[in-house]
Amino acid sequence: MAESDEDEMFDANGYPMCPYCKSISSCVHLLLRVDVTFRESQGGALSDAFSNKWWRLYQDEQDNHNFSERESFDELLQEVDDLCDYDLTWEGFDSMPGMSSIYQIYWCKDEASIKNALDNFSSE
Repeated sequence: MAESDEDEMFDANGYPMCPYCKSISSCVHLLLRVDVTFRESQGGALSDAFSNKWWRLYQDEQDNHNFSERESFDELLQEVDDLCDYDLTWEGFDSMPGMSSIYQIYWCKDEASIKNALDNFSSE
């Protein structure tokens, strides 16, 4: 993960921005956005592969009494962290009380980095 001034990563309304193009929505740099609270992928180039891998892991282990959903999900996120060029944790907000989530957002600096991340994550 690259280091940056955390304040420069948010727009005037408090939404996270891409560290490369400053977009607040999906952009070509977005590798993955995950709602950590509800353990679901919400976009990015790696979104489908991540969701599929998480679903297979969950299905394979759900009957295992020693299975820790949180630890397993965090380990999967660590795999993504190892492939990205920049990541950010954001405590999202919603207009309804109690409806906020924690998001983990991962970006890659260029198309080659995105392709490398897709190839390496999918092959594991």
